[in-house]
Amino acid sequence: MPKSLLLLLVMTLSVSAAAQQKREIRVSVQIAADEVVKSQFQSRVTSALRSLGDVVVVNTDYKYRISLVILGLGPEGGRQTGYVASIVVQETEISKDAINRMIDKEVQDGSINSVLKHVCNQGTPAHHSVLTGPNDIEDLSKRIVAEIDAGPFEEFRSIQQSIDDFNKKKNP
Repeated sequence: MPKSLLLLLVMTLSVSAAAQQKREIRVSVQIAADEVVKSQFQSRVTSALRSLGDVVVVNTDYKYRISLVILGLGPEGGRQTGYVASIVVQETEISKDAINRMIDKEVQDGSINSVLKHVCNQGTPAHHSVLTGPNDIEDLSKRIVAEIDAGPFEEFRSIQQSIDDFNKKKNP
C-alpha cells in the first residue's frame, strides 16, 4: 500500500474517532460546610457528578465552577434534623485567545450565535438554587447533582448538539 494512501486512511480514521469522541463537561467543586460533613459531601457530590458519564471533576481548566454552602438544620444546641444547601454554578471566564479561536471556528462553521451566547454570559451565574433535606448526605448529594444536571449541564449539551447537527447538515 502506498504511503500516501496509508496516511490518508490514518487521517480519516483519526477524524472519524475525534468526531465520535464524547464531549466532556469539566467542573470544579468547592464546598463550604462544617468540617465533620464537608469531606462526606465532597466525596458524594463528585462521585454523583462523575456518574453522569460526561462530567470530569478537575481543579484547573474547568468550564463550570460549582460552589456549595451546606448548613445543618435544627434547633440551636439541639439535635440536627437535616441540611440546607445553596448551589451556585458559574461559567468560567474565557481568555481572549480562546474567544478568538471559537469565533474563527464558529464563523467558518456559520454558527456565531453560540459564541455570542457564551461570551455574553461570562462572569454570571449559570444557576442558583437552594435544597433542603433530612440527615441523608447521600440523598441530598444526588439531588444537588440532579438539579445541576437538569439546568446548566442540559443546556450545554443542547447547545453542543445543535452545533453538531448543524455541522452534520453542512458536511454530510
